[in-house]
Amino acid sequence: MFFNQNRPFYQSTQLLSLNPIQKEKYKNFIQAKFIQSGRKINMKDIEFIIEWCRNHTYYIQYVCNMIYGNDSEMITSDHLRDILQSILKENETLFYNYRNLLTESQYRLLRAIAKENGVGKPYTSIFTTTHKLGAASAVNTSLSALLNKEMIFFDQEKYQVYDLFLSKWLETQ
Repeated sequence: MFFNQNRPFYQSTQLLSLNPIQKEKYKNFIQAKFIQSGRKINMKDIEFIIEWCRNHTYYIQYVCNMIYGNDSEMITSDHLRDILQSILKENETLFYNYRNLLTESQYRLLRAIAKENGVGKPYTSIFTTTHKLGAASAVNTSLSALLNKEMIFFDQEKYQVYDLFLSKWLETQ
């Protein structure tokens, strides 16, 4: 949006890089918010939420908000699993629409990236064979298309699915 000269906000702001919140501070913050509302959540479950959400603030807040909407005073691992399942289920129609917008090879590559929790070298024979992706040239074409469609991004030396919930849903497919 800010780096494409064809977009209305091209170079209209200064780039600001935000580092992930430290996990210990995040865990304590989340637990304190639940305690303030008279609820209890196990620190192990909070760690699981942070890991499951890959320490991404939007997704952590989304999951915690869904948990917060639960009437239980004590949040159990079972509550947490049910809520995560319901999040994926409520987005399933959107995820199926994504599938319909992609070619079969693009979808297979997207699913493979999700199942691997990101991939640094998508052209290796192990990766392409394991996920039945075909020749490296086909992977390259699909990779370019997924990048252009902003379905994936390259960060920390690997390609990852942009939408964490989509990625988690794809892992189950």
